[in-house]
Amino acid sequence: MIRLLVISKNEFIRNLLTLSSGTVIAQIIPMLATLVLSRIYTPNEMGEWGVFSSYASVLAVIGCLRYDNAIVKPLRITDSYNLAFASIFIALFFTLLLYLIVAFIDVFDLTGGLSLHKTTMYILPLYVFCLLLIQVLGNLANKNKRYRAWAISSIGRSFTQATSRIVLGYSSFTSIGLVLGAGLGTLFSVSFLSVNIRVKYFFLHAFSFKKICYLLQQYRDFPKYDLLSNLLNSVSSNIPVIILSYFFLEDVVGYFSMALSLLFIPMSIIGTSLGQLYYRNACELYGKKEPLNELTKKIFIPTYIGCGVFMLILMWVGEFIFAFLLGSEWAKVGRYVTYMSLWLLMVTSISPISCIFYVMNKQKVNVCFNIVGLFIRISALLIGGYYVHSSDWSIILFGIVGFIFFVVQGMYIKKITNIVFSNHILIYLFALTVVLLISYIWKVLLWLN
Repeated sequence: MIRLLVISKNEFIRNLLTLSSGTVIAQIIPMLATLVLSRIYTPNEMGEWGVFSSYASVLAVIGCLRYDNAIVKPLRITDSYNLAFASIFIALFFTLLLYLIVAFIDVFDLTGGLSLHKTTMYILPLYVFCLLLIQVLGNLANKNKRYRAWAISSIGRSFTQATSRIVLGYSSFTSIGLVLGAGLGTLFSVSFLSVNIRVKYFFLHAFSFKKICYLLQQYRDFPKYDLLSNLLNSVSSNIPVIILSYFFLEDVVGYFSMALSLLFIPMSIIGTSLGQLYYRNACELYGKKEPLNELTKKIFIPTYIGCGVFMLILMWVGEFIFAFLLGSEWAKVGRYVTYMSLWLLMVTSISPISCIFYVMNKQKVNVCFNIVGLFIRISALLIGGYYVHSSDWSIILFGIVGFIFFVVQGMYIKKITNIVFSNHILIYLFALTVVLLISYIWKVLLWLN
C-alpha cells in the first residue's frame, strides 16, 4: 500500500502530467485544424476518409497478433525489446500479405464492396504498417518510461498531419489529401520514436532468436485471446462507418465521422494518458500481489465526472457550437454528438481501466464481452438501417446499446478489483447520471419530433 501511495503522489502524477500535456497539445492541433478542414473538404470527402480510417483501424489490431500489448509486461527490459522485434517482423509479414490481397481485389475488380478508391487501397497496407509500428514503439516508450518522447511524437504527428492536410486540400486534392496527410503524420511519429528509444542499439545488443521463440510461447494468450477480443472491439467501434456507408449517403458518414473524431479529441486527452499509466502501474502492482482497487478508483471517478459534465454541456449547446465553428453545413454534427454522448462517456471512463483484463489474465472474459458487444452493436445498426430506414435511429440505437454494454463491463471491473465507493461519491455519480439521462431523453425526443 505504501508503494501505491508513492506511485499516486509522485511518479504517477509526474508521468501523467507529461503524457497528458503532450496529448492535450496533440489533440488541440487537429481540433483547430478541423475548423479549416471543414471548409476545404466536403462531408462526402470526410465520409470517404472515415471509411478508410475504419478499415485501417480494424487491420491494425490484427497486424502484430497483439504481441505488441505484451511488451509492457516482462520485468526485464531486454525481453520487452525482443517482443518488440517479434511484433515488427509479424507486422512486416502482415503488410506484405495485405498488398497481395489488395492486388487480388484490384485484378478481379472487387473494389465496390470496400467503398475504397484504387489509390487509397494501395496506400492502406503501408498506412496500417505505420500504425503497427507506432503501437510497438509506443509500448516500448511506456515500458522505458520515455513519456516525454511519446508526448513529442504525438504532437509532431498531429502537427504534420494537420498541416499536410491543409496544404493538400488547398492544392485541389480530394479525400486522398486526408489520407496522405494522415500517412505523413504516422511516418513522423515512427521516425522520432525509433531514434529516441534507441531501437538500433537494443537490436544489436539484446536481439536473441531463441529468446524471441520463448517469449512468443510465454505470452501465447495474447494472440490466442487478446487478438480476438481486440479485433471484436475494434470492429464494434468502426462498424458504424462501414454499415452507414452501405445504407445511407456519404454525407451521413461524413457527419458521423466528424462527430466521432471531434468527440474523441478531448476524450483521448484523458483516456489515452490515463490508460497507458494505469496499465504499467497495474502490471507492477499485480505482479507484487498488491490491491488494484485504489488505483482503479483514482482513474475512474475523476474521468467519469469530468467527461459527464463535458457531455452535458455538448448536449445543450453542441449543435450551435459546431455550426459556428465548422460552418452551417456541419450543424448536424452536434445532433450526432448528442446521440452518441452517453456511449462515449462510458467508453472514455471504462477504456483506461479495461486493460485490467490483461493485467489479471482474464482475456477469456474480455473475449466474451466483445463478442456480445459486437453482436448488439451490429444488430442496432441493422435495425436502424434496414428496418427503420433512418440514419438518426441507427446512431441512437448504436449509442444506447454501447452505453449499456460499457455500464455492464464497468460493473464487472468493479467486482474483480474489489472497488467500494464512499456514500458521498455514490451520490455525486448517481446525480450526474440522472441529469445526463434526463437531458439525453429530452433532446432526442425534441429532435425526432
